[in-house]
Amino acid sequence: MDIGNVILLAVMAALLAILYLGSSVMAIRHQKPQLKTTGTMLCLGGAAVWVMVLFAALSNGVAPPFRERIAGAEKSGKPVIREVQYEVLNREISHLVEVRLANYADHPPEGMLMVRYKVYDATGAMIVDGDDSVGVKNGLLWNPARFGFHPVRSGMHKILIEVPAGVAAAEILIEESRD
Repeated sequence: MDIGNVILLAVMAALLAILYLGSSVMAIRHQKPQLKTTGTMLCLGGAAVWVMVLFAALSNGVAPPFRERIAGAEKSGKPVIREVQYEVLNREISHLVEVRLANYADHPPEGMLMVRYKVYDATGAMIVDGDDSVGVKNGLLWNPARFGFHPVRSGMHKILIEVPAGVAAAEILIEESRD
């Protein structure tokens, strides 16, 4: 939360307190309890707005994570290339991609696998071309493949993932990162 949001929240809280205290004093002075009721209702409405502003300020404008599950390759087949469309809303933020592989139930993971990936921006220009070796984690799962990219422009981006042979599916998780 930046200093501008803190100042805005403090000013709103002070105005709500002044409104409530003012309506209470006026109600006592003029012997009209309706003034206090009206002041209380206005303060409750203002408090609701204050809470919404607080939640918006705390979210830092980061979009929620994007998740998509893609089909894998056949058990004994060749690796397959799968495409994921992802919309970049803010080109000033780096994006982190995690690829989690899921094995077939009757084939526990073993050895190392190579996950290849490419990222294309909205104009079709390649931003990232790389690969990552993943090994077995706890004997039951594959370690996730991770990579990041910094988009040049906003818009629909295309991510190509080469799913290795023998992998049942892959879950793609994309998060914005302000780091």
